[in-house]
Amino acid sequence: MTEATYKKTLDHNYIIFPIPEEMDIDYQINMISENEIPGLIRLQPHYDQDGPQLYYETSSLQPLKRMYEHRTISDKEIRIILGSILSVYRSLRDYMLDDSHLLLMPEYIYVDAGSLKPSLIFLPFYEQERNKSLLGLCEYFMARSSHEGNDPDMLSYRLYHLVRLENIVPADIQKLLDEPADNISKPEQTVLYDDPAEEEKIQPSSVPANIKEAVSEATGKKSFPLIQLFTFILGLILCLVPGSILRISRSGKLGGLALMLTGLILFILSLKNKTKPAAKKENPQETEAEAGEFDAYFSESNSGLQQDTDDSYGRTIFIESDPGSIEGILIEKTKKEEYPISSIPFTIGKLKERVDLELKDRSVSRIHARILKKDDKYYLQDCGSTNGTFINGIQLQAEETVSLEKDDEIGIGRVSFVLA
Repeated sequence: MTEATYKKTLDHNYIIFPIPEEMDIDYQINMISENEIPGLIRLQPHYDQDGPQLYYETSSLQPLKRMYEHRTISDKEIRIILGSILSVYRSLRDYMLDDSHLLLMPEYIYVDAGSLKPSLIFLPFYEQERNKSLLGLCEYFMARSSHEGNDPDMLSYRLYHLVRLENIVPADIQKLLDEPADNISKPEQTVLYDDPAEEEKIQPSSVPANIKEAVSEATGKKSFPLIQLFTFILGLILCLVPGSILRISRSGKLGGLALMLTGLILFILSLKNKTKPAAKKENPQETEAEAGEFDAYFSESNSGLQQDTDDSYGRTIFIESDPGSIEGILIEKTKKEEYPISSIPFTIGKLKERVDLELKDRSVSRIHARILKKDDKYYLQDCGSTNGTFINGIQLQAEETVSLEKDDEIGIGRVSFVLA
């Protein structure tokens, strides 16, 4: 396969493949260029001084290989990426296109940096059997997995051995992806509700036998002594109402009187207990003090985060790592803040989860540029940024890599640094 080249225009980035001579691929080129096929990067044929070219727009996308150069990939991320690729296979059938023309090498699978949803390149003059392409991709997943490569429970390991079998179809792979993750434990008695109002309903299994007692304990309030009051009133009625059976004999009168007095005493005692002060609550000042101690703890824990709040270009956050691993230093020109180059490659952008130096500025792309190092020499590479990467005022082309020297000025959008 011919090596790809890259091109940047004012607002777009492209990966370009030259069309080999005498290739009869008109049907496939027309089908891809004239239709928006889900999961495929749109193709734009061009004819210039270098001959016929196939342009694939990669604006706002990143190669899968770049995303995991010094990061591991989780089973969840594998499910997202591979599941989307299987969806592309289904889309191709609708357009009578052969999936053997898909580029499934990590350097040519382009993903959205935030969602990881892939967009694939359909290259008409490239051909490789589907399972062989998937096998190579699963080998890449195994190498970048967060588990050990020989763990039989690892998703990439199981995928690899499944794809090696003969007569495997995408439905078999999808079935494995749909299996629940073995390493996720479900919490006991956890109930999820679609309707937020349902959350306020008490589940039958959690209702105590004595509801009033449970409510009283939860609220700190005592229920009114109705039973004691009822006993007193009943004894009073039996003693005073004319014709009562208790008034016929002396023992009956004494029994009614005893019932009335018992109810009255119990009622008075219950009222006395009800008026007792509630248990002493926490001192608000003590609570505030404890909260202040936690705030101080988190403030100290986050002392490694250096923040630049200069409104001239936004907010810069550098997540500091082990000082012993520093490869070099970037000095921001406006405020002279220093940012150690803590790892190689050193990625710069505004997508916190995927970069080493986060720049909160609208001119900065999610993954904007990288600093590389080879043979003790630094290099700067543009990562398909929208607003450009500059060295000493000269803009790099998309994916272009240039050497860096001490005191070179690096422009990331409108944010400027000097390499020290």
